[in-house]
Amino acid sequence: MPLAKVRKKKKLRISRQSDRDKYRKRRKLLAQSIIYFRERPDVFCEEILEIKLNLYQKVLLRAFFQSKYSLWILSRGLGKTWLGALALVIYCMLYRGTLAGVIAPSFRQSKILVEDKIVKDLKEKSPFLKSEIQKTVVSQAEARIEFYNGSRIMAVPTGDGNKIRGYRFHLLMCDEYAQIKKNILDLVVNPMMNVRRGYEVGKTEYEDEIGNRLLVASSAYYQHNHLYELIKQYIDEICGGNEKYYVSILDYRVGIDVGLFDDDHIAKEKKRLSPLDFNMEYGCLFPNLSENTWISPDDLQKCSTLKHIEILGKKNYEYIMGLDVARVEGQDNTIAHIIKLVPRKGHVQKHLLYTKSMNGEKFSTQAKEIRNLLKKFPNTKRIFMDTNGLGVGLADALSEPYYDMEEQKDYPPIIDINDTQAVREIKNGVPLIYGIKPTNEINHKMGMAVKTATQKGHLKMYCNEAGDDKVLNDEILTVEEEMQILEAEATRREVMQIEAKPNGLFFKFQNPNRKGRKDRWSALGFALYGAELLEGEDENDDEPICVGSVTTRRW
Repeated sequence: MPLAKVRKKKKLRISRQSDRDKYRKRRKLLAQSIIYFRERPDVFCEEILEIKLNLYQKVLLRAFFQSKYSLWILSRGLGKTWLGALALVIYCMLYRGTLAGVIAPSFRQSKILVEDKIVKDLKEKSPFLKSEIQKTVVSQAEARIEFYNGSRIMAVPTGDGNKIRGYRFHLLMCDEYAQIKKNILDLVVNPMMNVRRGYEVGKTEYEDEIGNRLLVASSAYYQHNHLYELIKQYIDEICGGNEKYYVSILDYRVGIDVGLFDDDHIAKEKKRLSPLDFNMEYGCLFPNLSENTWISPDDLQKCSTLKHIEILGKKNYEYIMGLDVARVEGQDNTIAHIIKLVPRKGHVQKHLLYTKSMNGEKFSTQAKEIRNLLKKFPNTKRIFMDTNGLGVGLADALSEPYYDMEEQKDYPPIIDINDTQAVREIKNGVPLIYGIKPTNEINHKMGMAVKTATQKGHLKMYCNEAGDDKVLNDEILTVEEEMQILEAEATRREVMQIEAKPNGLFFKFQNPNRKGRKDRWSALGFALYGAELLEGEDENDDEPICVGSVTTRRW
């Protein structure tokens, strides 16, 4: 055998032997210093797992090990999910036989914590952690990690709560708590914490005197949400001297202090997001909804039931598009909502399936994107849009002949059915656009259409569990599908902010924040108002709907 190969094999054997010796020494050190490390999990992380931490991460880890109930509200980008995964791993290693659960708004998100944060990240960062993991299972229906010491971490599929009744954990992490359904938390999560580990009749001393632990990690959200109530409850306990509770709220300035963020990044995010969204996601502020808020958050939540993501149209359904056009250059977005019309007994459901957001694009580019949407949803019956102001530029761009470079095919102009000149002069034009010239009365009717659809539950949107059907079949969501879940949440946030104020005989709808956006609201208003026009509903419908403390008739 060549000398080089002998040396290589010998070096490899020595390397493996040295690794085994190193891990054996670390296990011995761990056994001898277990109490020390339980009090200083950050030291264990850096010296045993060899994973370096920032100061704020060390503080959060120590507080977690000393508290029964921990609540972290962290700015986007500070790594709350990653740090939570690390906390679970360290606890499982320092307390043998621990059953740790991860619950999130969707099973997809729970799996991400186990698969991406632990298996693909922490495990690869720490050879010692890798040597302590006995088994990793990531499949369509489950995601779990088993340690040699008998501890286990598993992702929990919430669904409607029935699948996880009976689960009992010593340690439970709720990721993005604000987005987890409250009934799941009340009926399933809280009972998980009831049974103490190692319980025996007459036993008074336990290995972990604090008992079962709950870790809540989330971004900030509106004050009407159950997360805000939880924070107030925890703070009341802390002010009353209860040492079992811990709350930490860290905004984006912490990221700047440790060098994780820079000023340019924050400036770009402030420009990209609305002020309200930036304050929630980066500033950790909990905004309150005005008493003049037009659409009930509860109604919106009840409308958020769609679980299967559709990014292509089906031939046996018709679709409509609501289109709100923004300036080519500006803070607002041009928004296109695709809504599927689903006939039901006595009414038509409107499923908001697809949202396309465009910012700073020329009208010619926007027109191309609209045509791409029409290729995805070829059974689109109407495009409802403003043709009185900025929409004129986009309508003109759509009325031009179009050659598709990808398909190498000519497409006819798309024209406004209400534009008599275009209908008369553009002979091959397709009258797909229904141009709307908003007035106070029309804007009022659009707002009423959104109110009616949400109150009656005729509008349907994606819920947080959307896409779990694919995940449970061991499929991966595409970026486009992931984007639709985010767009549904962005639409909900914007719609919840809209206020209604009397304006003569009508209501005027506006965002209370001077810099706040309402482009998603407007696109939804165009679509739902247009859907009512298509349904040909009687404008003198006698069925009343509730508007705050007032009863009014639909226009």
